[in-house]
Amino acid sequence: MKKLLKVASLSTLSLMLVACSGTSSSSTSSTETKVGGQLIVDSNVIKGNFFQGFGNTYEDANVKMLLTGKASTVYTTGSGELKVNSTFVKEVTNELDANGDTVYTIKLNEGLKWSDGEALTAKDYVFSTLLKLSDEYAGVGASVATDGSVIGEDAYKAGVLYENYDAYVEATKDANETLQSAEEGSNEYNAALEVVKAAKEQLGEKEGENGYHKGLKLVDDLTFTVTISKDFIPYFYDLLYVTFEPAPLHVLASGAEIVSDDNGTTLTGVNLDDVAKAIIAEDGYLHKPTVVAGPYTLESFENNEVILKVNPNYAGDQDGNKPTIETIIIRGNTNSNLAGERLINGEVDIVAAQFQADIVEKLEEKGFPSTKYDRLGYGHMPMGFTDGPTKDVHVRRALAHIIDRQSLISSFLGAGNGIAVNAEVATAQWMYIENKEALSELNSYDFSIDEANKELDQSEYKFQADGTTPWVAGSGSRYNANKEELVIKHFGTENNPVTDLLKSNLTTNGEKVGIKYESTLGDWNALIDQYYYWSKHPSEDRYNIFNLATSFTAIFDPYLTNHSRLAGTSENPMEISDPVLDELSEKMRKLDRTQRDEYSKLWLEYQTRYNEILPFLPLYANVYRDYYNGDKVAELPTTSFNGWVYVVEQIKLK
Repeated sequence: MKKLLKVASLSTLSLMLVACSGTSSSSTSSTETKVGGQLIVDSNVIKGNFFQGFGNTYEDANVKMLLTGKASTVYTTGSGELKVNSTFVKEVTNELDANGDTVYTIKLNEGLKWSDGEALTAKDYVFSTLLKLSDEYAGVGASVATDGSVIGEDAYKAGVLYENYDAYVEATKDANETLQSAEEGSNEYNAALEVVKAAKEQLGEKEGENGYHKGLKLVDDLTFTVTISKDFIPYFYDLLYVTFEPAPLHVLASGAEIVSDDNGTTLTGVNLDDVAKAIIAEDGYLHKPTVVAGPYTLESFENNEVILKVNPNYAGDQDGNKPTIETIIIRGNTNSNLAGERLINGEVDIVAAQFQADIVEKLEEKGFPSTKYDRLGYGHMPMGFTDGPTKDVHVRRALAHIIDRQSLISSFLGAGNGIAVNAEVATAQWMYIENKEALSELNSYDFSIDEANKELDQSEYKFQADGTTPWVAGSGSRYNANKEELVIKHFGTENNPVTDLLKSNLTTNGEKVGIKYESTLGDWNALIDQYYYWSKHPSEDRYNIFNLATSFTAIFDPYLTNHSRLAGTSENPMEISDPVLDELSEKMRKLDRTQRDEYSKLWLEYQTRYNEILPFLPLYANVYRDYYNGDKVAELPTTSFNGWVYVVEQIKLK
């Protein structure tokens, strides 16, 4: 029996879907409103990756959202409710097939267009999926997290025929484990790579073929389907199954056709190897997306500045609202400490997500209007989980004890602007709010040299330089039985007060517990390379710790980020691998969306385990303030779940 996908009960969710977020508004359509003016938005460094599949900064993600992300089939309201995007999608239905799997049918609205005036159709959504999940795209360095829920998805990603996939998995099991553990380029690694290559040649698609995706079907120009395995139903975030973004088939694979039959769906007329290589070229779509479906088009990206022009063919947000600002300039800057000065001096019109005490104080004194909200994210210190001294849980806990987080928060955020958190949480999450009391019982890892030494005495680094004499305070660095010194290598960014505060803590307090601390400073692009490709660097060149901040999404599904199956990918670059976290993340996602209480309970168990093993050290959660030029900007209706790019249609100039 076919039925409409019910979405009303999703009001129980209060997270943000970063890849397809929007805002719910009762305002009327602005299609007849005159377009004009210019808005300049302050930004951190922009890397320039504006297409999915590659590591990017938060700033890149904002640009991607304005270019095409808002053409997603699903969006998130300002209060964190997931809904189908009715501007692009006419209807979503689902029914069971003969195997008991669920077939979702997505039917688009008529009249949708790309920025160049070409029709935006179901082919573009199907092509986008075929491209981003292909082994050819992975071959040029792309990485997209999947969970195997879609029938044929894993086989397609591996470049293997659907009917041969089980045999392929068995033939490559040991080799894939070696690829995860061995150092890239080593003899062991290369031998395993040859095993996988041979299995693919025997069981996979032939040279030049693009492969078939069994669970994805193109029905007509407005309709496509996706089939979800019964093993993945229910799912707490089931709207993720019908979340798709388009990619312009006529631009990226000109002349290609999408063919759907009993085998599934494939792309013909082009070689995806060529398509993927063209996308990542210097002038390719990754860096210069020429045709888009969102509210703005890319005019230029030069000298760390993005210039966007309004897209006259944009269909509008979920309520039909269209932007009224003609030009948006996102001005990247290397020194975030000067954001307030740039607003005061009239260099920019918006400085979003401000939380540093000195900047906030200065802008408040000057009387700049702002929108204040709890941040949907937190600051943290990632630590290498499988390599280096931080692979030892006692070392990770010791590092937590020698960082005075309360002092850091006081000096960096100021009174009332942030708190220390002890797990992977944000104060804006409904799960955090419901479990706030229980979370207060977790280990707070208070600043304590004594506790740090107790932890390290339980680690392998409990000796002096000879590898046998027990370490005592004042005897210099700690060593393990192999006479290896306990050295913590930290990569931080320049002009970053958190980096400076951590460096001060770790230098001074590290000496007291026998840790030799080394720091390296670089720009954001260097950090992105070191962090996202951590497992690809030789062991001796890897940094043990970083300091970063994470913005959560509407889908708090750690199966897609922290699960061991993703160790070494850009989703889990520090190789978090814990069987308890794995099990809990699997249980969380297998609940029905109505099982809110059960999800909340498992979420708390997950955070409790996270607190015990500290794969990352949580540092702080904070409030954000989006300041703006009140003489130019009428309002800035941002929320915890929707930053300025998600409400761009509602930002009006005076």
